[in-house]
Amino acid sequence: MIRNKGIPREKIAFRRGKGKNDESSNAGSEAEAREARAASREERAREVEAREAENRAAMTREARAHAREARASEASEVENHEERTREVDETCEVEARDERAHEARLREAKARAEACREETVEEDDVSEDDCSVVGDDDCDGIEDGADEEDEDDQEHDEEEEDVEDEIDEENVDEEAARDEGDESDADSGDDVWDNEKIPDPLSSDDDEDEEEQISSDHEDPDKLLALGKTFNSAEDFKLAVLRYSLKTRYGIKLYRSQAMRIGAKCSDTDVPCGWRIYCFYEKRKHKMQVKIYINEHTCVRSGYSKMLKRSTIAWLFVERLRLNPKLTKQEIASEILREYNLVVSDEQCGKAKTKVVRERKASHEAHFARIWDYQAEVLQTNKGTKFEIETISGPTVGSKQRFYRLFICFNSQREFWKQTCRPIIGLDGAFLKLDIKGHLLAAVGRDEDNRIVPIAWAVVEIESDDNWDWFVKRLSNTLGLDDGRNVAIISDKQKGLVKAIHNVLPSAEGRT
Repeated sequence: MIRNKGIPREKIAFRRGKGKNDESSNAGSEAEAREARAASREERAREVEAREAENRAAMTREARAHAREARASEASEVENHEERTREVDETCEVEARDERAHEARLREAKARAEACREETVEEDDVSEDDCSVVGDDDCDGIEDGADEEDEDDQEHDEEEEDVEDEIDEENVDEEAARDEGDESDADSGDDVWDNEKIPDPLSSDDDEDEEEQISSDHEDPDKLLALGKTFNSAEDFKLAVLRYSLKTRYGIKLYRSQAMRIGAKCSDTDVPCGWRIYCFYEKRKHKMQVKIYINEHTCVRSGYSKMLKRSTIAWLFVERLRLNPKLTKQEIASEILREYNLVVSDEQCGKAKTKVVRERKASHEAHFARIWDYQAEVLQTNKGTKFEIETISGPTVGSKQRFYRLFICFNSQREFWKQTCRPIIGLDGAFLKLDIKGHLLAAVGRDEDNRIVPIAWAVVEIESDDNWDWFVKRLSNTLGLDDGRNVAIISDKQKGLVKAIHNVLPSAEGRT
């Protein structure tokens, strides 16, 4: 124990008391600090709760606002749907009323024709006194009377058909006028190629003559459209109207576009042009026939065409885009200006190209999706056929399988080569000139007449060493070539093919 030497006891006691006071003050300050920290934590917690309450209230207000907007939009859609339904019902009522009126006129015409026929029959009736004596002269007279009666009936039938034709023409004029008055944006012609098909013609008379005249008609605008001309379908008529518009450079638009009735007129709004054409389905001919055609233009060629829209441009350039997918929208617009002297925007051409690419991609996906059905059908109908398909995984997890390669060797071709052909096989590859590109690997033989006989073939992505090795292995297993000592191979010395032959058929002879 250390003693405090030289220090009075009073001072020592004072110092001890002072230390105790300091300890008590420190403890009080720590308690105050703890209370302050607890108070600050409580205050922050209250602030956080207040902010969360505000956020929840804001989210609730937004949800209610969205709900009100959704109810309002749903109500407007219901109103629009009811309005469209009323319009359709009114249109159906008008068409039904017109159809009843047309049937009534037909009945009246048939009644008049029947009355005329009965009057003629009564006048030509033979009395009993004239038939009492039977002789050659009398019988000749009776037969002549019967012939005259048949001729009269035929004349009355022709007269009845003429009456029906007149009624049809009157109805066509009324319908064309009504359709032209009821023109709307829905029949603007943008859906030129999307209408339903009409029934196929029951008779194919003059079809060959029409096909022979197609090439010449396409060159002459006056032969593209004519009064009384018939078309096999509504699409053929629309195509003729489109070709007429492209050849003459007049602005034409469809004011009615249905499966059985189509009408077109000049689209110039500056000058009241009278050009108009109306075509509908003729039941007796089972074809579309032009009933009204006013071929008189009073407008000026503007260099624009209402029918030259996205779908039309896509139809015109589908083959060119297949051959040259890098064709730009500016080049498409320039080609249209050069060929047809018509102006289209780059945006329209870009949309048309996008439409062609999207449809082509959808077509490819649909075709490749059925490749397994094709394999199953081939294996079912050709027993013993070798048909292999290989796929690879897609770029992402869970995506569709991608086509890699396939090998086909029909049983009949294999047996024919084994039984009748020389032991010679020619191997070669070729490019596939399609949208998806790729290569075709083929194996062919020679028969006793030195004619080429296909044996097997494969479709691969590229002509690589791995694909040639895969193809030669499948060919050897299918034909039973073993090491190739009993066969001769002919090739073009392609590096991958030479390696595959030496690896799979080392004993084969041939020019490689």
